[in-house]
Amino acid sequence: MMNIPSFLSREKTGLFFEVFGICFFLLLFWLPFGFFLGGDAYFLGKYDASLEVIFPYGGLGILFVFLGKFLSGTSQKLLQKQILFILFFLAVFGISANFSLKPEVSILFLILWTIGFFSASFGNSFFIEKPWQQKVFLLGITLGYFFTKIVPEWDISGELLGIGALILSIFLSFSYAFRGRRFMILFLFWVIFESQNLGIILFTIFLWMCASIWLPKYRKIERERSIVSPLILLVGLTIYGFYQQVFDTSYSRVFLPIFEQGLSFIFGFGEGQFLIALQNFSSVFLIPEKMQIPQWGIITFFFEKGASGILLILFLCANAVAFQGRNKMFPAFLFFCFWMIVPDFLSSENGILLSLVFLFAKK
Repeated sequence: MMNIPSFLSREKTGLFFEVFGICFFLLLFWLPFGFFLGGDAYFLGKYDASLEVIFPYGGLGILFVFLGKFLSGTSQKLLQKQILFILFFLAVFGISANFSLKPEVSILFLILWTIGFFSASFGNSFFIEKPWQQKVFLLGITLGYFFTKIVPEWDISGELLGIGALILSIFLSFSYAFRGRRFMILFLFWVIFESQNLGIILFTIFLWMCASIWLPKYRKIERERSIVSPLILLVGLTIYGFYQQVFDTSYSRVFLPIFEQGLSFIFGFGEGQFLIALQNFSSVFLIPEKMQIPQWGIITFFFEKGASGILLILFLCANAVAFQGRNKMFPAFLFFCFWMIVPDFLSSENGILLSLVFLFAKK
């Protein structure tokens, strides 16, 4: 019987796909392009990428990791209760899509949620505590920030880059001190400021002011170097931002008659349908350039997914803590806060994949 070369064994092949998938996702999690699934980007007259549904190229990284875990046999086995919850979650989202303005479009988001839930079996694959993982993630954030400057028409989400920068800065704070770590965090805080999302910036300041709570005891000695200087930088940049009127602090009242329709209140208008609903329920024709997504993520999510969607996300956070232990309380807290303040977090294709990958990552 022919012997298979050691470098072609299932274990090593699986490890290769896993590492390749991790790098692929961390490098391209921000890229707003992918395989077209459906939708009409010209529905409102002018091209709007948010009106079409894609499977992001970066999402292929999740599939590569899933394949690698399968080949190497290192997938984490899920409890029966976890599997039932995931199936229930997807079933409710699938049912709610049938009550949306465009069911054939909203149902496509179910593909993204399903693939995102694959990460529940990845274990520590995306727990980016290893130096090579952190450097790859830093390179991905740097690439995304670079392309926002040279190709602004790509409409890369600065909010998702800011979230990625905050996640990486937290992992770096947990890591042992190494040369260049403080400068890496300073750069990441600059990316957070450049997101121009005041919610993310103030939340980052809050986290760093409360670092003594979440920072491990053996890291508190290094707090002066890894915590204080980035905090001073971000506070200074925030004050400068207010002075230069960098942030959009205008208050826009967005009202859709969702309470007048029982099913819309329960199931929402459908994922990716906020702007369409805004146009349909407006008494006048709205100019696409003046149509804006609400600045709070939970408001957008409520209009698109209704009360049932709000409850499911709350149960998702509770599920992560209940079935994966107290060490998931901080990731679940981050997930909840990002969902509250960042519209792109759970209302965009890249955001859905990014949110689930890091919610389920565990040591």
